[in-house]
Amino acid sequence: MHLAVNFTILAASDIGLFSLSREHSAHNFPRKILGYLKASKPVLGSVNAGNDLSHVINDSNSGFFFLNGEDCLLETASKRLIESAELREDIGDNGVTLLER
Repeated sequence: MHLAVNFTILAASDIGLFSLSREHSAHNFPRKILGYLKASKPVLGSVNAGNDLSHVINDSNSGFFFLNGEDCLLETASKRLIESAELREDIGDNGVTLLER
């Protein structure tokens, strides 16, 4: 039941959002990102310095990842996603492609 509720919430969402603490010193891969990609949701998040995950998502155009603390960049990306259903769909499709690869 818990998984079904989470997927229902995700299905009603336009964007998958997450934030990692800037204090992390190791690579982190929040599993929720896989759910966002599978659900064809663009991923918007902030990561700790040195986290390779940002390159994977940004280079595949599956979302927008910034270093934690780059709040202006995060805000600008969120506004772009809010204002454009076409952009959300394109980026979401790229996420599915990334997951399949």
